Amino acid sequence: MESPTATEIALPGLEGSVVNEPKAQHYIVRGPEKRLMVFSGRSHPALAQAIAAKLDVELGDVELSTFPNDETYCRYLESIRGADVFIVQTGAPPGEPISARLVADMLQLAGVDRVLTMDLHAGQIQGFFTIPVDHMTALQLFATHFRDLGLTGEGVVAVAPDAGRAMQAVRFAEMIEGSFAIMHKMRVAADQVEVTEVTGRVRDKRAIVGDDVSTTGGTLVAGARALKEHGAAEVNVFVTHALMSDKALELIGNSEIDRIVVTDSIPVDPRKRPDNMTVLSVSGLLAETIMNVFADDSVSAIFGGENQLF
Repeated sequence: MESPTATEIALPGLEGSVVNEPKAQHYIVRGPEKRLMVFSGRSHPALAQAIAAKLDVELGDVELSTFPNDETYCRYLESIRGADVFIVQTGAPPGEPISARLVADMLQLAGVDRVLTMDLHAGQIQGFFTIPVDHMTALQLFATHFRDLGLTGEGVVAVAPDAGRAMQAVRFAEMIEGSFAIMHKMRVAADQVEVTEVTGRVRDKRAIVGDDVSTTGGTLVAGARALKEHGAAEVNVFVTHALMSDKALELIGNSEIDRIVVTDSIPVDPRKRPDNMTVLSVSGLLAETIMNVFADDSVSAIFGGENQLF
């Protein structure tokens, strides 16, 4: 703030004295400084704890319980007034599948000011919100992992499981400096998929198939089988959100998938995890994004612009 203006006054006995005359300002300084607080919902407390550890803060104290009529009770046990509060919640069971538009409306009605999300199933979901939506992606995390394993260059092909994932597969191919292919599938039942064609060369190559979410594992297993039939030397898979049942985990473990890599955006029971599955943590990525939002910095800069859905 500017220093008060010095003014001379002449009063009996105080001739030549100087006093400070306040000057009006165009702003008010508010204290204390901004506070960042992280709270966990009940769906994935381990991820929330990991994010808080990356930010070097403790999880906020909150009481969560369920009444006998299944109504949820929530009470913050410390002051959150004036703080930037981040609530960590994921789509893990026992949630019920409801429309994305309904979720968007409920969040906004509840008073949410901003949404941070990762690898949305469809880019149009962002249009359901009238508040800012920061979209994150695990694509670079997967690319780094596979490059560290030596899966890069002309001998590797990034494969889209369907037309909807074609753009992401092209981006991934650029990240690993490989080629690109796409599978065409037909859904013969709710949980059964048949791959009808593979466009692009996969013979004698190490294939990497990427998807945003998997529940039954049927699409991944059918895709791996088709790629092997087309001559692929190896089939690797990565999935951001592993919403897999015990049956799906068993199916993948006994399939022709050589390696599957998922994130911990959804908790995976280590006792039921198949031997061919690796879990990467997204806590560092989420923590960095939260810090940039808190500091009013760019989120896209973290991902080099690769988090755009269109």
